[in-house]
Amino acid sequence: MYVSDLIAEIRKAINDPNVLEFSNEELLELINEAQSWIVNGAINQEYLGFVKSAELTLTDGKTALPPDFVREYAVLDAGGTPLYSLFPSDRIDEKGYTIVGRELHSGADKVKFFYFYMPPRYLDVSEEISIPDLFIPVLKEAVISLALNRIELTNDAAVRGTLMSNFEARVAQIVSNVGRAYNEIRMPL
Repeated sequence: MYVSDLIAEIRKAINDPNVLEFSNEELLELINEAQSWIVNGAINQEYLGFVKSAELTLTDGKTALPPDFVREYAVLDAGGTPLYSLFPSDRIDEKGYTIVGRELHSGADKVKFFYFYMPPRYLDVSEEISIPDLFIPVLKEAVISLALNRIELTNDAAVRGTLMSNFEARVAQIVSNVGRAYNEIRMPL
């Protein structure tokens, strides 16, 4: 599905087919906000559909983390042995690692880094939606809620927080139903 398709469905649901209330840019911003809620909710449930891996080379015991990094899932040494997580104050050796800010520190020279990532923000309506299909209905509902509650949300952070919590709970239910594994399951409806 493309962002333009999602916007067309949202416009139909909020009764704005003639682009009178919301510009495409406004809806694009709401889509980006709602996607952030959904991805963070899925990551909090350790949904593996948002895990990537990267080969990292350390210089002087440290390396920068990928720009889309949210939190680590696992770190392996060059031989495939899992490294253990350390507190930043602990002595770091070749069998452990720690993350400080946007840097990974370890005594290993190279690591295979598995991490939860945040998909990029959409900049144009011609882009393809990058989250798994099973989350698109929740994305659509979240954007509709944000759009229909625009006035209240502008003035009340508590209302926005409640909406965010509700949609993160929906995502948790989806992950609970399909499991943590990354599987695209077509629903019969």
